[in-house]
Amino acid sequence: MSGVAIPTQHLKKVEIGVPVAAALDVAFLPFSEGIAKLESISRKGSHGFSCAPHWVGHWAGHVNSNIIFVTAMQHGQIKLILPLEVVRKSGLLVAQFVGGSHANANFPVTLAPLSKAEACSFLDALEHGLRQKPWSIDVIMLERQLDRLEGIENPLLAKGSSISPNVSLHLDVSQSFDTVLEARSGKRKRKRYRSQQRKFEAAGGFEILDPAPETDCGSLLETYFAMKADQLKGKGVANVFGNTREQAFFKALFADEGPHYDHKFYLSCLNVGSKTRAIYGSSLHGSRQMVHFTAFANDALTPASPGDFLNFVLIEAACKNGIETYDLGIGDEGYKRSWCDVETWHRDTVIGVSLRGKLAKIQFGAIGSTKRWIKNNEKLWSIAKRIRKFKAGKTTDQQSAGSAEDGSEL
Repeated sequence: MSGVAIPTQHLKKVEIGVPVAAALDVAFLPFSEGIAKLESISRKGSHGFSCAPHWVGHWAGHVNSNIIFVTAMQHGQIKLILPLEVVRKSGLLVAQFVGGSHANANFPVTLAPLSKAEACSFLDALEHGLRQKPWSIDVIMLERQLDRLEGIENPLLAKGSSISPNVSLHLDVSQSFDTVLEARSGKRKRKRYRSQQRKFEAAGGFEILDPAPETDCGSLLETYFAMKADQLKGKGVANVFGNTREQAFFKALFADEGPHYDHKFYLSCLNVGSKTRAIYGSSLHGSRQMVHFTAFANDALTPASPGDFLNFVLIEAACKNGIETYDLGIGDEGYKRSWCDVETWHRDTVIGVSLRGKLAKIQFGAIGSTKRWIKNNEKLWSIAKRIRKFKAGKTTDQQSAGSAEDGSEL
């Protein structure tokens, strides 16, 4: 993936021959103007974390500054703003949600619902505008989207979409922790928790930082990146946290104390003895807590499942702190299923803009369907994971002791 220079002109209105419903004015803004507008209005509307101003700003500062802001206005009032980064993938110019594979549960900043006609016209204008020079985009790839947020339908799905390959899992924590446990093998979970406590006390005692101080974020994330690299290597999975620029992005994001942001990112960790054994990276938006990533140390205490222990503590805290939804994110894993009873299937909108892009859309659709078919077939998915581990030079037995119930797949 490489950056692409984005010109700084501001198109006041899409004057490209596309009918725009009900005087819906669509504009393409350069970064400086777009980020200022995003800062001023993001808290007034519904949006996913990848459209939050600090997410977009830090990504631009550390990873990719080639970001376009697309706005839809009506009667002088903004109804929608959509930040898109431009990247090069397989020789194609692609416009996508800011953050690439790190962005999920995506939803544009929407201050007022768009009608079906307005949403379709917005998508027409988006496609037609990005087809033109100086952008000359091949594909608009809007992946892992929510179909609705806070009662508002996602306008980016108005012209059709497909189901994303991976399910997202969460649970209702608006009730007492005792009630949550009662419906989820509570006696077994409490017995396991007490056993883990004894093991951690015998290993030098333990402490939980939730949240960890912002001043510790840099060192904790360095620990997380090392843990995650080790785990993903063992599973034969590409390390999506291996890019140093993206590591710098996460350090800036989680150290950002901005109290005015409505998506607050923070780290939680479990220390046993003098060592950090498990780390969770989460965000809080209203009454929803979302876990973005997790990792645990691969050492003598791994069989005690420190990640599972920390997850237990965080769910208990969520029940006590007025959180309504505890979201363990994308990925169908046993430790998630042991807690979560609500599935969310995200949606993908892929728009072929150029001829090459239209051909690529067919290919992307076939790949997505194949992935979804394999992952929804328990036997095939098990075989696929064993093959990955074999290619990585690891046996299933070597990995199973530490990864069975820890949060290591996000």
